Amino acid sequence: MKKIYTFSLLILLSIGFQTAFTQPLKMRLDELKSTYDFTFQPLETNTDFSEKYLVYFKQPVDYHQGSLDSFNQRVFISHRNFNKPVVFITEGYDANSSTEKDFEYELTKYLGANQVCIEHRYFSESRPDSLIWRFLSVENAATDHHRIAEFIREIYSEKLIATGISKGGQTVNFFKYFYPDDADICVPYVAPVAFSSEDKRVYPFLAQVGDSACRDAVLNYQLTMLQNKKKFLEEFINLANKKHLTYSMGFEKAYDLLVFEYSFAFWQWGTIDCDNIPTSSQNAVRMVDHLDKVTGIDWISNQGIEKLQPYFYQAMHEIGLYGYDIEPFKEYTTYQSNPTFDFTFPKGETVVFESELMFKVDFYLRHLAKNMIFIYGENDPWSATAVDLDGQTNSIKIVKKGGSHRTRINNLPEGQQKQVLDSIHAWLSQEDHIIKNEMENRKKVTGIGGVFFKSKDHKMLNEWYNNNLGLVTNEYGSLFEFRSSDNPDQKGYLQWSPFAEKTTYFEPSEKEFMINYRVENLEELVKELKENGVTVLDEIETYEYGKFVHIMDPEGNKIELWEPVDTVFTKLYDKKTTK
Repeated sequence: MKKIYTFSLLILLSIGFQTAFTQPLKMRLDELKSTYDFTFQPLETNTDFSEKYLVYFKQPVDYHQGSLDSFNQRVFISHRNFNKPVVFITEGYDANSSTEKDFEYELTKYLGANQVCIEHRYFSESRPDSLIWRFLSVENAATDHHRIAEFIREIYSEKLIATGISKGGQTVNFFKYFYPDDADICVPYVAPVAFSSEDKRVYPFLAQVGDSACRDAVLNYQLTMLQNKKKFLEEFINLANKKHLTYSMGFEKAYDLLVFEYSFAFWQWGTIDCDNIPTSSQNAVRMVDHLDKVTGIDWISNQGIEKLQPYFYQAMHEIGLYGYDIEPFKEYTTYQSNPTFDFTFPKGETVVFESELMFKVDFYLRHLAKNMIFIYGENDPWSATAVDLDGQTNSIKIVKKGGSHRTRINNLPEGQQKQVLDSIHAWLSQEDHIIKNEMENRKKVTGIGGVFFKSKDHKMLNEWYNNNLGLVTNEYGSLFEFRSSDNPDQKGYLQWSPFAEKTTYFEPSEKEFMINYRVENLEELVKELKENGVTVLDEIETYEYGKFVHIMDPEGNKIELWEPVDTVFTKLYDKKTTK
């Protein structure tokens, strides 16, 4: 009897060990339930992942306590090995494709990585019970991803690669901006950085993209559709009725908008050969079907807007969009000015675009963000608003010649594909302590950035220094140009400025002067200063030419700390400096 009991116990233990061995991720999730508020359920997978789970992760609706409500955000975790990196997918919309058994991002395949896919707040199942639109902010969404990244770090110790496509790529950029240390590597695909609800950089782009013959064919199709509107509008209405679509602006204006959209969509997707654009000799059914094939007639319908409402709100409030240049079509449309997407606002909501954040994000991506790979297609109109790197960091920008919004690593030319993958592998192999030491070494003052002092008549003083000492002056004083001793090709600048005697800029200091110091890695420096008990007077402000913050020294001198972007001054003040 004892032998039978012992044998049975061994079998049970064997089964337990086998379960633990074959489901290590499940065990880890079970452990973390005591720390984080989530539930999870298993999913089937056809790939070589050993486990896959759908996690419902509880998130606050607002991180600034504007609401005490919460919602469950869908997070899909596909597991290979705890010793592999994590591809961290920030979807810009729903994550319904993640439910498929064979769902696997191309970066996951290339790296043999674990995979985490996060559905964006306010989409599909990741919605609060009550939609309060002001809480659908870029910062709140980035903080969602930050909390999930912290959760994932409890599971995996290897490096995290954040990636996403289109709006998902924008989401990567925002995540990196708000939480720069969360992801070791970022790979946003075809991700715009738009500055307006009508970013007009798209207009000259469309006027020059591709070759002139193809642009002419696109324009001729649009003109044909508008000049012969009576012929084609009835067929458009028939098609809309078949699809059970309605439009808030009415059928004719919707028709016009979709014709305006045609050029953008044609180049964005690149699925139609220029020689296959139909002409006026085609019948109405074919002409309208072609319009539907290229632009899709549903997305600006009431039904389409309802599905994409969170996107439109974000685009018109913070992340930007484009409009339509109707100059070539004015005599054929009832639109009097370039239409934008204000017809997509949620009912009863007044939406005003706030551009400041996008300029800050753009500044950060161009000048400060490291280990990022931006992938674009040359012909994609969204590339008109692509990030424009200036070489100050190790980030790289890949533009596929003739590429569209469908540009991916797997369809890049061999040389560009190798550049992307080699860079990722190099960053993955970089030791964490090397990065940390590099950042630590950058938390310092590198020179004088400005000398500011009070003057009874600062305009007269500017002229006196110009006439007698030869300073090249402007309304702000004089900009001194110098060269870096470590890199003589790199220009730097020092601002000399007399201020009005009654200026409040030096307050709370009572001194007659203020010194500006050039620094590196201002954000880390400020953290350290606060830990050391230094008085930090304000929050870091970001401008095109750098980041600024003010502190006080022990003797009551106000100090301005500046992390400069000298290339901006080089462009603005070429041959207008004192040197």
